[in-house]
Amino acid sequence: MKQKVKLEIELSPETVTWLNVLVEGRPKDSEMPDTLEGIIEQIAVHFAEGVKRPGSWEREMVRIMGYQKALTGHEKDIPGYENA
Repeated sequence: MKQKVKLEIELSPETVTWLNVLVEGRPKDSEMPDTLEGIIEQIAVHFAEGVKRPGSWEREMVRIMGYQKALTGHEKDIPGYENA
């Protein structure tokens, strides 16, 4: 298992409330995260996929958010890209 990096982030109470809707609305038999931290981790994983893997569905999210510069080949300089 790869080592994880712990991050501390600040979110507005409103954002936390809306993200908790995802946690609370999760189907019981779902493999979706069942904690706020899990939801945020999953979102981060998908955005990272959008940067590192050309052709991924997540890449469009990254582009829409305005991070086109990250999609111009710079990702090839990041260790692990060759395994994408």
